[in-house]
Amino acid sequence: MPHSSAHFNAHNGDFEEPPPRCLQEGPDCEGEVEYHLNPDRDDFKTFPRCAYHQGKRLEQAEKNREYLSDVPPSWFDPEAAGERWSEDEY
Repeated sequence: MPHSSAHFNAHNGDFEEPPPRCLQEGPDCEGEVEYHLNPDRDDFKTFPRCAYHQGKRLEQAEKNREYLSDVPPSWFDPEAAGERWSEDEY
């Protein structure tokens, strides 16, 4: 049974899915909308994003990777606020 958002094409007799829309659809969308995997997710879910918003999402994924890493990033300075990257350093 076809998905409820599919449309019947009377010309060729097939059901066609509408093109995906960017998850963050707005005036700043640029490029083709495609389904993308993201490196900071381990559930293999894909999300539709335009090229611009996928680029922004990948930037956020890199930040997430840095923040969740056991290894402090190069920009981390423990002397700046007297903090440590992990609890093992106390």
